[in-house]
Amino acid sequence: MTNFNCEETQMRVFDYLSNELDDKSKLQVKTHLGECSKCELEFEIERKISRIVSSSSSDPISSAKFFSQVSDRLRSEE
Repeated sequence: MTNFNCEETQMRVFDYLSNELDDKSKLQVKTHLGECSKCELEFEIERKISRIVSSSSSDPISSAKFFSQVSDRLRSEE
């Protein structure tokens, strides 16, 4: 099994947080996060944003869209 690189991991972070990955992909993301401090930091930011968004909106579709927009904006500011 080949682990994901940074780009592959970052593309799957939201799906990982939403528990929407198959077992193999979950393991690859988890393994990469354990080995890469940059991706681990981004994951922690995404996780915090996800918690805030989830707790502040009763509409899951709006929450997902908002989360995506905030995540994209944070990435573009780096």
